Formats: sequence, C-alpha cells, structure tokens
Amino acid sequence: MNELRLFISINFSTEVTDGIFSAVTMLKENSISGNFSRRENLHLTLAFLGTTPPSRLPALRRAMAFPSQGFTLKTGSLGRFKRRSGDIWWLGVDGGAALFELQRTLSKNLMSAGFSLDSHNFRPHITLGREIIIKPGFDPVKISDSAPIPPQRVTKVSLMNSSREHGKLVYTELFSNKLI
Repeated sequence: MNELRLFISINFSTEVTDGIFSAVTMLKENSISGNFSRRENLHLTLAFLGTTPPSRLPALRRAMAFPSQGFTLKTGSLGRFKRRSGDIWWLGVDGGAALFELQRTLSKNLMSAGFSLDSHNFRPHITLGREIIIKPGFDPVKISDSAPIPPQRVTKVSLMNSSREHGKLVYTELFSNKLI
C-alpha cells in the first residue's frame, strides 16, 4: 500500500453538513472565483498528519485511544485568512473548553508517538473555500445570519485519508475513536 495523506477530524451529521453547505453555496454565489469545499468534504480538522506510511496506523490508533468527554459543537460567524491569490473563507466553530482539551490531548499523544504536527495555535474552523475572490459589496454577515446550522453533539473523532480520485479530493474514514 502506498503512503497515505492523513488528518484527524470531527465529521458532521447530515443536518449540520446541509447547513454548512448552504453557507458554501451562498459564498459561491457572492464570489467571482474560488475553489469551494465539496459537501462531502466538510469537517473540522483536529490534527493534520500529512503523508504517512501505512505501517504507522497502529501507532495512530493508540494515540487516538484515550477517554474524552463528548461535547456540543456550534458554528459561529464567517471569517477569512487573507491571501494574495484569493482568500481562504471559513466558518468559526465553538466547542468550548472540551474541544480545546480534546485537541491538546490528541496533539500530545501524537507527538509522543513520533508524529510531527503544525506548530500553529489551534483555531477551530471549517474551511468553506480557498482562493476566493469576493464580488464587490459582499456582506459576510448576510451568510452568517441566513444559513442556520444546528448544534451537534460530538461523539467521535475520525482518522481520515485524503486522496484524489478522478481529479476530485475524496476523504475516507479509516477508523474512529468514540468519545464518552
């Protein structure tokens, strides 16, 4: 088996995904150009692992296997990371202290198992699109106000593989850890 491109995420229920994708659609309608997230790829990344040999999967499973409380996740307002070639637009996420504790413990376990992680502070968000150039007069508050997204109870975290199939980015769950 070839090397895998891995990340650990929180995936969403159909109802939550529908609401988030409604925001993606509205953002697309108010953009000149961009690379927008596909509905089936919407998630919250907890840790990006990058290219990883399959032989490391048992170590990943052990690093993810720790007791952690489930919690409720809510989406927030629209934001962006400014880039020269077009901005990365995202939807903020609030899971309270439980989300940050989950991510901290997961990161500690992964680093103890020899995995390298991004050194940036964890900023929980859902990427809606990249390289986006917005139409003049766009008001992001309109999207935040008109795309109601219900809260979601988080009950598991998933190890995901990212691959290209027929030119499309496809995310596949390899395994998950249930939260208590």
